[in-house]
Amino acid sequence: MRVTILFCLVLLVFLGDYCLGQSNRRSFDTLIAYKIDGSITYGEIRDTSEFKYQLKHPHYIVKQNDVHTYLAVRSNSGTIMNAYILRHDGLKVFHASAALGQVAYVGSGDTLMTSVKEFDWVFRDSTVWSEPHPEGVASLEAFFKRFGWVANVWSMGSYREYEKLLDNTLLSDEARLLVSFASMDDDIWEVKFYENGKQISLTGDAEIDKQVHNGYITQKIKIER
Repeated sequence: MRVTILFCLVLLVFLGDYCLGQSNRRSFDTLIAYKIDGSITYGEIRDTSEFKYQLKHPHYIVKQNDVHTYLAVRSNSGTIMNAYILRHDGLKVFHASAALGQVAYVGSGDTLMTSVKEFDWVFRDSTVWSEPHPEGVASLEAFFKRFGWVANVWSMGSYREYEKLLDNTLLSDEARLLVSFASMDDDIWEVKFYENGKQISLTGDAEIDKQVHNGYITQKIKIER
């Protein structure tokens, strides 16, 4: 019983920074050259005044300013896109496909846990879902204001492209930023994880990596650090 209470308290502390500064988050509608619509434009690639490049990879880019971090994937195959924030005491998964949802893992060392059994799809692609979330949001803007990040969903833009915007408050405290998406190499379709442009494994197990990427929650995972 004491262990369960302790785990819940740690989880509440870990989740707390989702709410910090929420009322002070800037609307992403103030962006000038960028739209989170699943279609990566020439202007979004070429711009260096609104955002500065942090990473250029053949299939994805990372750009940042003082307020936001912009991620864009342009794969050579159909894909969905996850972003991950990894710290020494936890992991946050930001999933984007036919809906947007997130999950947080907490723990110590390499073993992390969550009490959540499935994603809570707060924003849903209306072309895929017949019913909205009963306590969800109807717009990407509202999702961003609640959670501090946002991405396009399936019916938006290209099936090969995904865009994601994160409030920089989510990336404090020496956080590591990871991304996963699918691509084709030598006629093989594969889900791949990257950190700073280098291909990695999140868990050391390709099947578990793929499950996490696809939006299935494993309540206990071991992180490959």
